[in-house]
Amino acid sequence: MKVLKSLFLLLAIITIIGCAKTSEIKQASDIQFKSEYGFSFSYPSSWVENKEGLPDRWAIVDEKKSTILFIAAPARSDDLLVLGRSMALKDIYGENVNASGIKKEDLIDIVQIVKLDSLNNRTWYNYGIKFKGKNIDSFISGTICNNNEVTLVLVSDSAYDFQNQETYKKLLSTFKC
Repeated sequence: MKVLKSLFLLLAIITIIGCAKTSEIKQASDIQFKSEYGFSFSYPSSWVENKEGLPDRWAIVDEKKSTILFIAAPARSDDLLVLGRSMALKDIYGENVNASGIKKEDLIDIVQIVKLDSLNNRTWYNYGIKFKGKNIDSFISGTICNNNEVTLVLVSDSAYDFQNQETYKKLLSTFKC
């Protein structure tokens, strides 16, 4: 239950980020990433690419080891809320989660933390997780592009999170499918 309360707090932060003005102009120092899955986005040149898992996994890392990664896979549904809630259940309870073994109150909390937001004319599911005791925050966003679910994840030391949230928001605002 404590994890879910932390998730709710992070959701409030994500909502604030999603509501912020996103009409930032791409800077000359940004790098354009183009995926084989038909999407692209820009990210700061100060972040370093990790292409190890291409084409379906990719990451950028900053000097503080904060990471933004993406995962692309065939969409299991065209309902973003269903996809987001399913992903949140897996993130909180593990890959082999069985919803029948989770308390009703905890399931209700999952339903409440996963929200849909629009950014740059694209709808995203969004939620956040604060890993207690590890000083790590994770923001998760997903959308559908060319019948694929594209998930972007920011994993950050909470001490640096405002700067990383701005980078994450900018990345999402430049996403094109």
